[in-house]
Amino acid sequence: MLQNPFVEFGKQRAVIGFDINEERIELMKKGIDPSNELQAEHFLNKDISFTSNIEDLKAAKFYVVAVPTPVDRHKVPNLKALLSASAAIGKVLKKGDYVVYESTVYPGCTEDDCLPVLEKLSGLKCYEDFKIGYSPERINPGDTEHTLSKVIKVVSGCDEDALENVAKIKGVKLDKANFSFICHDLSNLSDYVKQIDNSTFKLLKRALPGPYTFILPSAKSLPNPFKKKKTVGIRVPKNNIALDIVKKLGRPIISTSIRDDDEIIEYTTDPELIKEKWNNLVELVINGGYGDNEPSTIIDMSSDEPSVIREGKGTLDIL
Repeated sequence: MLQNPFVEFGKQRAVIGFDINEERIELMKKGIDPSNELQAEHFLNKDISFTSNIEDLKAAKFYVVAVPTPVDRHKVPNLKALLSASAAIGKVLKKGDYVVYESTVYPGCTEDDCLPVLEKLSGLKCYEDFKIGYSPERINPGDTEHTLSKVIKVVSGCDEDALENVAKIKGVKLDKANFSFICHDLSNLSDYVKQIDNSTFKLLKRALPGPYTFILPSAKSLPNPFKKKKTVGIRVPKNNIALDIVKKLGRPIISTSIRDDDEIIEYTTDPELIKEKWNNLVELVINGGYGDNEPSTIIDMSSDEPSVIREGKGTLDIL
């Protein structure tokens, strides 16, 4: 298990640092990092107890799994350490516990590979008895610039309750950011938006799919982290990749623009530049070719009259 999570979490709460390697544990008890990434002072004033005794983990309620998942020459990850860690936790898992995976894995691994191990060895059921989440570590061994405390954390949970709790422990404020839902079509609009009048719906039907973001009154059925939002952005882009992803997921995805610090470029559209700049912050970059750097047109439909917040690629002839 990697040391950085121990140290960072130990700044804020009591942490049990577990590793099956007793020699590594003894070194860390002495303030020595076996990976040679941390200095002795990094261990000072941290509420951490190191152990290789699995029984000591029974005192924990929130487990963070950060084990290596090296890939072979075919880019297939080795899940041996991940499944072993899952088995160890499964033996001590209790009702009300949380298990969050930080190891870099492919989509679906948490639910398809790790969850069955947890349920089998604990005799408990996810959702009912315990919760799981995923928050990719986003750090590379030896990288002293993009450390755990500096990179943006992405969190996911098995349900709304899990998402809120994982985000709270990770220090992510979900209710502060403006966001838009990318939808496959308008069939499930009522899940995210209050009832709208017929003229507004006809306007959306004319404009979408297309380069528009419509701000609409939010429904009460929004996920709990976003319930305080009075409005929500809705997008149905004319982009087959985005629409196919949403369709296969069976639910919308949250979106934002990749704004660039360069005033001339304004928006990054080169897939290679996007990968170079954001590689430490995202799990996957899909190369769909070059885009253009003209943003979507944002129209606020949350009041009696439409209001153009930003005129972009979408024409205003629809109004």
